[in-house]
Amino acid sequence: MRAIRTIFLVFLLCVLPGSPDATAQMQRPLLGFVIGTNQIDVRAVLGIPGAAVMSDRLQLPAEVKKVHFAPKQQYAVLERNTDLPMSILTFAGSEPGPIFDVAGILNNADVLSFSPDGTWLILYSSAERRLQLINGLPEAGQVVREISSDDLPEEDLRLVALDDSGLTLLVATNQTIYRVAKGRPPEFLNNVGNLVGMKFRPQSDDALTLDSDLGQLSLLQNLESSPSRQLLLDGLNIDSHTVLQIDDDAAIIASKTANVLWQVDLGTSVIQEISLSTSPVTLQGLRASHSFLLSYDDDQPAWILSKSEETREVYFVPRATPRRK
Repeated sequence: MRAIRTIFLVFLLCVLPGSPDATAQMQRPLLGFVIGTNQIDVRAVLGIPGAAVMSDRLQLPAEVKKVHFAPKQQYAVLERNTDLPMSILTFAGSEPGPIFDVAGILNNADVLSFSPDGTWLILYSSAERRLQLINGLPEAGQVVREISSDDLPEEDLRLVALDDSGLTLLVATNQTIYRVAKGRPPEFLNNVGNLVGMKFRPQSDDALTLDSDLGQLSLLQNLESSPSRQLLLDGLNIDSHTVLQIDDDAAIIASKTANVLWQVDLGTSVIQEISLSTSPVTLQGLRASHSFLLSYDDDQPAWILSKSEETREVYFVPRATPRRK
């Protein structure tokens, strides 16, 4: 049985500006970034699993109203005031880098998603009934495909997903999943109850779907050529607050209403249950490999899941403390 450990970290860090400790903080390894509930309170998580601290709030442009990190957190998409288009903010290290604009990008998006490797961005505006596929990120982003209402389902979209090649696009309404190929009308794939997750596997045209009403985890296979559906799990006790993530050959499922998460081996469908000390509210992938943010609130501690082949560690990162003046 794989070892499962929960590490509690209960120290606080206070550093003086310009002190040796402040310099040491900047030199700590970067585990990733967390975002507060206001969607603009971004902090870096510095250190190693079990001995990590949060940075001060990072300084973002005043017009930013929402931040969306891409997979591996090398860049983020910024939603700005309604009269400004979305833009791309790079994160080469623990501080924000240059901002890049994308010609023709939407000002706002009701649905936003990334390809598994983060090279593609998918945006959908319900008001404009328009969907954009953007490639070349982060520094040379361009809208390479735009889909209007004529080539989309009549119902509004809830979820979108794109594979790493940018060729296979899935869109989901309240009750149906479609494949959208260039120059062709939406192709029906299957009906759903309440779809809470839809994600492509890395470097693959296979995608996972998670249905909370039916309690089913399914694998949609060969979506670029001859789509088929394989039911991996049935009868899952999940609800509409459940989130889905993929890590290599495993699916991770967590509910915001339960102090537990499940890891599903995609080859064998074997489930491993991991008990938590808090209810997970997200499964945001961090920059460090096999690391996922489980919960974080403004000026509160964070809980992070770190995986390896043999262990599953859930560790606690104390909230940041204000610097002394």
